Amino acid sequence: MRWLRGILYAYGLINILGGVVGYAQARSVASLVIGGLVGLLLILLTSATVKSPGPAFRTLGVVVLALVGLWGYRFSHFDPTSGKLPMIPVSNLALACLVFGILIGSHFTAVSKSREEQA
Repeated sequence: MRWLRGILYAYGLINILGGVVGYAQARSVASLVIGGLVGLLLILLTSATVKSPGPAFRTLGVVVLALVGLWGYRFSHFDPTSGKLPMIPVSNLALACLVFGILIGSHFTAVSKSREEQA
C-alpha cells in the first residue's frame, strides 16, 4: 500500500497548498486555516496507516468524503452570473472524488486478497 500512502500524502500537501493559494489570491484566512488543518490531518492519518491501518484508512475515507461534500456544496452554490468559471470547486471536487474512489477501490482489493488467502 505504499503507492496509496504516496497518493494520500500528496493529497494532503495539495490541500495545504490550496489553502495558501486561497489566502494569497483572496486573502481568505478560512482557506488558509481549513486547507492547512485538513492537509495536516490527511498527512497525520496517512502516517498512522503504518501502525493502525484499519482505523486510519476508515478515518481517511470519512475525511475525504467530507471534502467531496464540501466541494459539491461549493459548486452547487456557485453563481453562474458572476462571469467566472467555477474551476476551483470543480477541480477540487473532481480530485476529492478521485481520491475517494481510489480509497474505496483499494479497500475492496485488500478484502478480495484477504479472502483469497483464507481460502
